[in-house]
Amino acid sequence: IPSPTEEDSRMESWYRTVGIRGISRLSLRTTDRSVGGRGLFLSTTTQSKRAVFRGEIVAHIPATLVLTKSNYATGESKLRNVGWPIVLTALAFLASSHDDNILAPWIRAWGDGGVEAPISPDNLNDEKVQNLAALTGVASSIIREASAARHDTYLRDSLVLKRILHDVFNIDVRDDLDNDRLVASLYSVILSRTANLGQEWNNQRGVIPLHDMINHCEDNSCIELMTVGDVKRFTDINKLWEQSEEFLNNNSKRDNDGMESVKDRDILLVASRDILPGDELFLNYRQGKTGRKVEDEEKAWLSLQYGFPIAK
Repeated sequence: IPSPTEEDSRMESWYRTVGIRGISRLSLRTTDRSVGGRGLFLSTTTQSKRAVFRGEIVAHIPATLVLTKSNYATGESKLRNVGWPIVLTALAFLASSHDDNILAPWIRAWGDGGVEAPISPDNLNDEKVQNLAALTGVASSIIREASAARHDTYLRDSLVLKRILHDVFNIDVRDDLDNDRLVASLYSVILSRTANLGQEWNNQRGVIPLHDMINHCEDNSCIELMTVGDVKRFTDINKLWEQSEEFLNNNSKRDNDGMESVKDRDILLVASRDILPGDELFLNYRQGKTGRKVEDEEKAWLSLQYGFPIAK
């Protein structure tokens, strides 16, 4: 694994500061080795270089760190019937605008890489279209159509989003080009990194620190997203926690809190197979859809949404 960039190191430091467990055995790296250009790896630099075995907890993320409506907008009645991409983008914009917001360093780092904001068909670069067509194996015309549809969807959502920012949060971005670009960028990241949080969260969608850095590989995924409540339903969480204790001991400020600080909504990243030191961690973004034929239009849409080909 190559050395971290300054931004990689800043993010790892932030993970520790906010109490995410497991960081000492994980490495965030910006590298061509990663399928997405930046990814999460099982570290090779710690004293204990053993593999992580199937069923072990890889990381624990406190529920309070998840960017989701129930955490940060429960009292806003005007958001009740607004779609999650719009709400989460508004919340991300709000958090990034305040230095004292605990999520600000994480969200501000979203601009350092990843999927591009929706592009108007008039500004779509021919070279980019040809590259995506070659990577996905679909015609350039389909890439252009998917890009135009993606841009149209953003334009519709952005009108509601800007109204929400103005009416609910007293922020006017309608005549501010820099903020307009930031909103578009945050919207794209939200779409590409949001996960279904499961039963404990009433199937809300949210963005999870650390989890959002794990790339897709349908044939080689090794991480499953669970909550503490999920695990409690089928195993002894205390025993599993004890088995994973070495991995979770990451010198964060919550190291000594033990199970007393753990909530049912807390997020767990659990190994779905054995993982060796130096391996990149992967999720399957198409969970439940593996084996289903993917039409060219969906291939194009997924490649634009995630920034690299998702489906074969």
